Amino acid sequence: MLKKGVRLRYYIFLFYIATGLLPLLLLTYYYTQEYINSFLNELQSSVSSSLKNISVSIDEKIDGYRKSTFAIAQLSIIKASMTEYLSPLKKDFLNKRLKEFGDYFGFDSVSLVRENGKVLIETKGKMDNDFLSFKEPIISFDKKLLGYVCTYVKLQKLLKSFIDFTIDKNYKTRKEIIFNDNYFYKENKKLVDPLIFSLALKNAPIKLNYYIDRKAVFINYKSKIVTIVALILSFVFLSIIFSFYFLNWITMPYKTLLESYDIVAKGNLNYKITDSHSKEINFVYEQFNQMLDKLKKTQEKIIQIEKLSSLGLLSAGIAHEIKNPLASIKMGLESLKRDSVSCDLETIEILNNEIDRVSKLIVDLLNFAKPSPAMKTKVEISNEIKSCLRLLKHQMDTKRVKVELDLEKYVYFLDKNHFQQILLNILLNSIQAIDENGEIDIKGFRCEEGYILKIIDNGKGIKKEIISKIFDPFFTTKHSGTGLGLSIVYSLCRENDIEFDIKSDEGVGTEVILKFKRCDEDV
Repeated sequence: MLKKGVRLRYYIFLFYIATGLLPLLLLTYYYTQEYINSFLNELQSSVSSSLKNISVSIDEKIDGYRKSTFAIAQLSIIKASMTEYLSPLKKDFLNKRLKEFGDYFGFDSVSLVRENGKVLIETKGKMDNDFLSFKEPIISFDKKLLGYVCTYVKLQKLLKSFIDFTIDKNYKTRKEIIFNDNYFYKENKKLVDPLIFSLALKNAPIKLNYYIDRKAVFINYKSKIVTIVALILSFVFLSIIFSFYFLNWITMPYKTLLESYDIVAKGNLNYKITDSHSKEINFVYEQFNQMLDKLKKTQEKIIQIEKLSSLGLLSAGIAHEIKNPLASIKMGLESLKRDSVSCDLETIEILNNEIDRVSKLIVDLLNFAKPSPAMKTKVEISNEIKSCLRLLKHQMDTKRVKVELDLEKYVYFLDKNHFQQILLNILLNSIQAIDENGEIDIKGFRCEEGYILKIIDNGKGIKKEIISKIFDPFFTTKHSGTGLGLSIVYSLCRENDIEFDIKSDEGVGTEVILKFKRCDEDV
């Protein structure tokens, strides 16, 4: 029935798409593409025109620099300096004049070079690949070659108009400048399906590349496109809402059943399905509710049986554990009764120890049977661990136990006293499992689920055949233990929403894992 319900929704919606929605979507797509193509043609024309104007302007500047270089080569002072000996004073004077010429014509550096290639004067040192150079011969009055005037202009300054150019600040663009077949300037931007514009300068070996991200253009023009699409799809939107409402009305009963199965599978047997708009569906709901009632009664019987079984086990353990201390107390009292004159201090000490043993058993039993309600507050996990370690310092020093801490800070809502009791029980077990010169590693770190705390020791470990019994009341491998420690720990963990797990290998060690859920403040 459920599969047919889902299939019915599918077929109805498929028919609606084929007859109504699909033609309208195709029509919308067609007109949108026409509009986009028209806009792209306008954009390409605008960018090409702007880049052409920039390239013409740069070529004119280059031509002006070349003419200025030629003008410097024709100066009498320049020709004279190439034919006579230049003292340091004259060199200094000529260097200043060349700087003035360079500043006047806009050059970044000017140099004089003899015909043999030897540099006579250089105003700003050696130029690198970031400069465009111009070279004009220096001809004497009798038509002999005396040397050359070399001028240099920074490419950054020359091409500033292109570097600063942008067609629209909202578009994602990339610029490239290729000088002498090498990249002089290149922006590292990743573009999706870019529009490419490329221009080569006439008066210099420079190529200008300009890219525009096609996707960014569409995003920038999104509002206009959305307006066109919205006008066409408004009717489609309303019809889709109506179709979903109609389909939900038909398939809602089947969806309700599926959700009910999930709720029951999670353990909620008190859940009931309310009436539907259909008599046939109401009959199914009633049968489902009756099934839950029977299942709940069966569960209650099973729980009662488990309680009786646990009570029997608990009673047997109490009788066994209290019987021996009471027998010792009784024998001690008989001894004192026979010898009423002299008081046997050793016997009294034995009686005190046995009474303490019974008292501890009763306290542990009460904690196990009915732990105090958790009074949850904000507790920082790593601080509590360090506090408990200080309390156990004497026991650790006695056995020379080394503790390694690797803890991330984490705040969790729990009962502070409960958490201390949990830590003390676990750490005492680890210390007692180590003979001497052992090690305990305590690690705490965040994870997707929240926080994980691991307490790892290299003690005796636990045998595989008894690890499943360690949480049973009164089960212990210690001579003086009550067997309730880990049972209480498990109960307190459950009270404070902490997951408890333990792994152990005999002769290797034990690892206790506490998992804390993610707090709202940590999300």
